[in-house]
Amino acid sequence: MKTLTSICVFTIAVLAPIGAPEVLRSATTEQPTVSLSPTELEWVQHPPSCPGGQAVETLTNAGPGELDISDIAIPVGGGFSQTNTCGSTLGVEESCSITVTWRGGGGSELAQLVVTDNGVGSPQSVPLRGFCISII
Repeated sequence: MKTLTSICVFTIAVLAPIGAPEVLRSATTEQPTVSLSPTELEWVQHPPSCPGGQAVETLTNAGPGELDISDIAIPVGGGFSQTNTCGSTLGVEESCSITVTWRGGGGSELAQLVVTDNGVGSPQSVPLRGFCISII
């Protein structure tokens, strides 16, 4: 006697509006949590010499996923500039350094250090302030 086996295969297709697959994909991707420390950088100096200085900002990826860094910049830098050791990706629980330099001089300068990435709340920013203040 022959035994007949029957197999049924069901395929379910979900039709969604244009753009919806991207929304669904990003909803299931876990975004990394990013921290920048310290939360602000400030230089206060007194004439006749206001030589400026350097400070180090630490960028940390707390996870849960890899951090893809697309840009680290000071868009309206004025007397501020930056160099960094970050590269384009940062693994979970990894950190890198961003060295911010203020050239000093006379007057006051304000700017923002901006980090653009795939992390929660991107872009992240840190206020930068440089002051050359006369004491009377």
